[in-house]
Amino acid sequence: MKTVSVIVQISVKKNFNNDKMNDIYRQAAIKYLAGFIDDARKNPGCLYLDLLQDDNNVDELCLVEQWESKAVLDEHISSPYFQTVSSFLAEYAGLIQIRHMTKIY
Repeated sequence: MKTVSVIVQISVKKNFNNDKMNDIYRQAAIKYLAGFIDDARKNPGCLYLDLLQDDNNVDELCLVEQWESKAVLDEHISSPYFQTVSSFLAEYAGLIQIRHMTKIY
């Protein structure tokens, strides 16, 4: 069975003309995503799930995930915590790009 990797690029919205408020907004998004990651990592089919931040743009985040199989990933996507984070990202993220990838080498 092939593992499935997922890369989710998230651009955090900038909703304020104030850098301090944008920092608070970004930190709230990171804190929320950390809670989501903690829940998702409890899934026995989750091989890894990490949150990365761009070194040159702190508003650019990336989730890097690997799952045992597509069936396990599909179960994760239909979970209540995934549905909750999807709603959250609709408010906090300006742009989201999701890529499902398979290791070939």
